[in-house]
Amino acid sequence: QTLAAEASERFPDHGPLTVTRGHFALLTGDVPGARTLANLAMQRVPRNFDAALLDGQVALAEGNYTSALNAFERSSQLNTASVAPLFAKGSLLAEMGNKEELDKVIARADKLGVDRGEIHMLKAESAMLGGDFQLAQNALNSARKTMDGNPALRMLDGQIALKLGNADIAISQLTPLVSAQPGFARARLLLAEAYDKAGE
Repeated sequence: QTLAAEASERFPDHGPLTVTRGHFALLTGDVPGARTLANLAMQRVPRNFDAALLDGQVALAEGNYTSALNAFERSSQLNTASVAPLFAKGSLLAEMGNKEELDKVIARADKLGVDRGEIHMLKAESAMLGGDFQLAQNALNSARKTMDGNPALRMLDGQIALKLGNADIAISQLTPLVSAQPGFARARLLLAEAYDKAGE
């Protein structure tokens, strides 16, 4: 982050560097700062898919789901070969419980012809929304081959384990996640639910 700040002083109008600084701001929880940088990035490199992706991620942090979905779609259109915007959009649709639109995103991702853990995670989310928790577990196992330890995967693993009645597995998946990210409210709530199911 320090290097990015120093570089921005030397190249104050550098668009991709502005995007990088925006990502850092978001990672450190500085949502207002990330918004300022995202807006600057969109001005400096308006057709950069990563700038549009940042714009969507900041909108999501701000709780503006409609703007986030629009930004993720714009990012996907700017780089049709990238999985990242589709994964971002699909994850948000899953959180919103919109299985129909999520399945459309999965179909688009499948057409890219790549075996990526992110796509398997979206399929697990879709299966969960459809109530097929065993299918969700199978999809998650496929995702684990390349994404083991990923926070989003751990979160989903905990959710599926709970649905399958495996509270102890959910606890083992969620405890490291909450320890590493104590401000991750959804993970803490899910961990509390897991302890409750385990009788603790």
